[in-house]
Amino acid sequence: MTTNSRQIFVVFMLIALVCFFFFTYSCKKEKGAKYSTEMAKEMSSSGNLDSAINIYNRIIAKDSENSFVLNELALVYKDKDEFKQALSYLNRAIEIDSINYIYLNNRGNIYQSLGMFKEAELDYGQSININKTYAPAYNSRGYMKFLRKKYREAIDDYTKAVMLDSSYSVAFSNRAIAFFQINDLDNALADFNRAIDINPKLSKAYVNRGITKYKLNDINGACSDWLLAEELGEKEGYKLYRIYCK
Repeated sequence: MTTNSRQIFVVFMLIALVCFFFFTYSCKKEKGAKYSTEMAKEMSSSGNLDSAINIYNRIIAKDSENSFVLNELALVYKDKDEFKQALSYLNRAIEIDSINYIYLNNRGNIYQSLGMFKEAELDYGQSININKTYAPAYNSRGYMKFLRKKYREAIDDYTKAVMLDSSYSVAFSNRAIAFFQINDLDNALADFNRAIDINPKLSKAYVNRGITKYKLNDINGACSDWLLAEELGEKEGYKLYRIYCK
C-alpha cells in the first residue's frame, strides 16, 4: 500500500468512526426521549398528572421546539382543568408545526372548554382543511354548529364523522340529539341504538334514547333505558325514572 493509499484509508476510517459514534449517540438520544414520553403518558393515564408534567418539562428544557411534547403537556393541563395553561402550550406547538391537524383540533377543544366557541370552530375547520379524513374534527365542529342551533349543518358534520369512523359512538349519539331537535325521532332512535350497540356504557345515550322513546309513546322502553342509565351512574336517569315511571 502506497503512502497516499494509507492516508486515504486512515481518513476513511476516521470518517467512519465519527459517523458511527454520531449515529449511536442519536439513537440513544431518540430512545431516551421516547422512553421519557412513554413514561409521562403512563403517569398521565394513571392519574399522576403532576409527575407527567415534570417529565415533559424536563424534555422541553432540553428541546424547546418539541411540538409533540408541547401538545402532550397541553393535554395533561386540560385534564387538570387548567385550560389557559393548556392553551399556551398548544399555541407554542402550533407555532412550531402550523399544519398539524391534531394540534389544531386539540386547541379547538381547549377553546371550547374556555367558552371561546368561535375560535374553536375556526380551529376545527382548519383541522379539516388540512386533513379531510379526520373524524374527531367533524364531530367537534358539528357540536359547535349544534350550539348555534344549526342542526342540519351539525347533522352533516356528524354524518361525515361516522362515515369516516363507523365505530364513533359519540358522533352517533350527537347526531341523534340533532335529529331529535328537528323532531326526526325515528332517525334519532336509530342513532341512539347504534351508539349504544357500539358502546353499551354510554350512559347519556340511554338517558336520551329514553326521552326519545317516551316521545314515541314507548313508555316501558323509556323507563327501561332510564333504569339502565341509573345503573351506569347517570343521575338524570334516576330523576326521569322517578318522575315518569312511578
